[in-house]
Amino acid sequence: MTRVLLTLGRLNRGGAEMRLLRLFQAAHARKESLSPVVFVVSGKKGTLDDAYVAAGVRLIYGRPGLAGLACLYRTCRLVRPDIVHANVLLASGLHLLVAWIAGVRVRIAHIRNTGYDRDDLFIRIRNRVFRSILNLFSTAVVGVCDGAKEFSGASLARWKTIYNGVEVSDAIEALPKLGDPKELLEIVFLGRLHPQKNPVRAVKIMSIVRAMTGARCRLRFVGRSDGASGDATKFSVNEAGLENVIEFCDETDQPLAVLASSHVLLLTSVREGLPGVVLEALSCGTPVVASALPGVAEVSMFCEGVIAVDLAEPDEKWAEAIVLASEMDRGRIAKSFRVGPFTLDAHYREMMSLWGVRP
Repeated sequence: MTRVLLTLGRLNRGGAEMRLLRLFQAAHARKESLSPVVFVVSGKKGTLDDAYVAAGVRLIYGRPGLAGLACLYRTCRLVRPDIVHANVLLASGLHLLVAWIAGVRVRIAHIRNTGYDRDDLFIRIRNRVFRSILNLFSTAVVGVCDGAKEFSGASLARWKTIYNGVEVSDAIEALPKLGDPKELLEIVFLGRLHPQKNPVRAVKIMSIVRAMTGARCRLRFVGRSDGASGDATKFSVNEAGLENVIEFCDETDQPLAVLASSHVLLLTSVREGLPGVVLEALSCGTPVVASALPGVAEVSMFCEGVIAVDLAEPDEKWAEAIVLASEMDRGRIAKSFRVGPFTLDAHYREMMSLWGVRP
């Protein structure tokens, strides 16, 4: 039985949390020789806690800050893991340092993004220190895309790219039959309203889409609102007079159903790793118009249905891309995704191999 101790900030619905949950559910169903433990760094309960426990994962709640590092050390001594797998960006190095002190021989850092929200002098100095610690005390550094390697500072000898994976439907032919986008163009923005996701830019783009389509369009924001960013987004909708075009919806536990009922996914993020929502959209044949970020570019290398637009491009360019994407062949996109490297089965094999779990 391989004992793996993973560190995560909090088990709310997010990219890393959902990908790991699907992985553990699959391992639990297959009765793998795996004993996973998640150390919750924040010490706070999240919306996915019960689902993790149901998937056979033991949860241990830590504490933030320096006290949390001491708590992690005690957890390592208690659990005696074969592997510590840290998932807190460059701060993973601190967790791996603690694991090294506790005598854990296999120490993995998982880089799931390509940067932080802030980029001031303090952050740059802190990142340089964290990179040094991470590369000194890790035995392997894993990233969700090749673009994350530069951010981690890892050497080629230590680096491994493991793409995230999502489940694919066995019935591509059963994809929902949407109405004609020329009659009503359905666009979805699936994700939390947070500055990193850049939702206000999506509102500006919709002003152009409305003019191009004669108001025969709708944008749904589906996800939780992160305070000031959510307020700013709603204010921009009212200011642009788009109340009849843009709708705000709560977070969903059925993202594929939401994506499958949309003509286009719009992603205006300023920073992403390998955006899971893009993979989910393509898996059900929904075309994507997204920021030209490294992770998006990697997806487009393997899958049809992605139009990457530079954030510096005017809103008109984005609007044109949305209209163009709405005319793409959904069945062809879904079939393209099935033969690519982003399926859950492919991800599962890579992760089990990383942890040394033999099927």
